[in-house]
Amino acid sequence: MSEGDLAIRDVNLEHFSAHAEREPTKIVARLRGNADQLVRDELQRIISELHTEATRLGVREAVLDVRDLYFMNSSCLSVIVRWITGQMKCAIESYRIRFTCNANLRWQKRSLQAMATLGGALVVID
Repeated sequence: MSEGDLAIRDVNLEHFSAHAEREPTKIVARLRGNADQLVRDELQRIISELHTEATRLGVREAVLDVRDLYFMNSSCLSVIVRWITGQMKCAIESYRIRFTCNANLRWQKRSLQAMATLGGALVVID
């Protein structure tokens, strides 16, 4: 695998999809649909692969674009929380976590603000 290739597999399910792309200084993973218990394992895999690739490629940011994610249940939110807390435990911050959200979806404002509070300077919300 060359340095520019991403080892993050897409997800294309009936009610949930995910796709990641490399940009010059970041990796952007776009989530769409509904993240519920049925997709928790896929979300866990995506986040794990995103972390591995962000670290391997030395990007500045790992972006989770959730503008088209209409629902996320607590088990999926816990996957994200574990990602953030795992990054916080690293001796050297390797990359920042950025969320691109949809201000019209109330769950995002509440949940992502809590994650930003948890992550401090490590987490940015757009």
